[in-house]
Amino acid sequence: MTRALARLLPLLLVALSGHAPATPLSDPPAIHVPLAFAARGLPAGDFRLFPSLGLTLLDNDNVFATEAATEADLAWVFRPALRAESLWSRHRLVLEATAESLRYQEQIDEDATDYRLAIDNRLDLRRGDALRWHARRGRHHEPRGTPDAVPGLHPTPRDDTDLGLAWAHEAGRLTLDAELARHDIDYQDVPGASGPIDNDDRDRVEGRARLRLGVGRRNWRWAWAEVTRTRTDYRQALDDSGVNRDQRRLDLGLGLRYALSGKTRLEGYLARFASEFDDPALDDFDGTLYRARLAWTPTRRTRLSLDAERQAGDTSLAGASGVLATAFTLAGEHRLRPALVLAGRLRLGHERFHGLDRSDDTRRLDLAVRRLFNRNLAVQADFSRRLRSSTSTAPTDNFTQNILSIGLLLNYD
Repeated sequence: MTRALARLLPLLLVALSGHAPATPLSDPPAIHVPLAFAARGLPAGDFRLFPSLGLTLLDNDNVFATEAATEADLAWVFRPALRAESLWSRHRLVLEATAESLRYQEQIDEDATDYRLAIDNRLDLRRGDALRWHARRGRHHEPRGTPDAVPGLHPTPRDDTDLGLAWAHEAGRLTLDAELARHDIDYQDVPGASGPIDNDDRDRVEGRARLRLGVGRRNWRWAWAEVTRTRTDYRQALDDSGVNRDQRRLDLGLGLRYALSGKTRLEGYLARFASEFDDPALDDFDGTLYRARLAWTPTRRTRLSLDAERQAGDTSLAGASGVLATAFTLAGEHRLRPALVLAGRLRLGHERFHGLDRSDDTRRLDLAVRRLFNRNLAVQADFSRRLRSSTSTAPTDNFTQNILSIGLLLNYD
């Protein structure tokens, strides 16, 4: 950590005085941009275009996220993006294309290029009825240090395709929503120390159907009940350990959105879920889930939020039928001046793997400083500290990682 500060200190001092950016690896807290500094975009017929380019220099003191024999390196991150938003009086269409290229100076096997293409469309059918659909395609690389990550010679690429169709109806204070979604996940094979690593047994298709009935105003005071049915089908009948991971899941939930005042907002969700596996070798998985957020804006310059959540997810770890993840997050931002913002976030997490005698504790601290010059230029400095402490004894399951970065974001309008 001391060496990282020494290498980046000259650039950090420049950033704090007005020249620096956000980095994807450190995932800095989102910062509210005042209207006076928001990009206006470029007119293009019935659309407005928002091109941008991010350039970040980061220092990662533990590139491979391992407990011992850590490797540090500097890297450049390039992030071009283009978003097009329709200007129609009715309906709405948003097109987006983003890319992210990570280039290390020494650990070139960790270089990665990701992208995302997205179409989001809303059709206003009549008063109170709207039809929405989206199509998204992207590639990202599995981060080092995640429990499911394989020990490849370079990070594992993953292709995602999302398709969704939703209908929303409002009749007075009553709301009705119906949604169908499909998520196609395709992991690419990667070379390993003793030969190619076959990731085909992790490829899967997730289909989801949701029905939600609510009462109230969606953005002010709204309560709802919903039922969600999810089906997960793996492309291979059996994974590498000889288990069929196909499953069916049912969620029954209640939600609430309530604006206590103009400065305080409360959102909550409570659900009961049950997952059933086709293979009796995997234990059925059920439990209680929740999400809660308290957002407070005490002054025009300060924003605070407190989040608590428990979610259930899939895992490819042998013997585990799922993971139950609990997290508590405290985040905030303070605007010292209209153009100078400080932000921070502390996240405490716990992951329990159902069917295994394994649990992980995670800690993450993110700090950010952003200097806004005008609509076209913003600079930022970030620091991120990430820790994982697991009952597993594998060196890649227990680690500490620090990332320090500086950079700039250019918006053209």
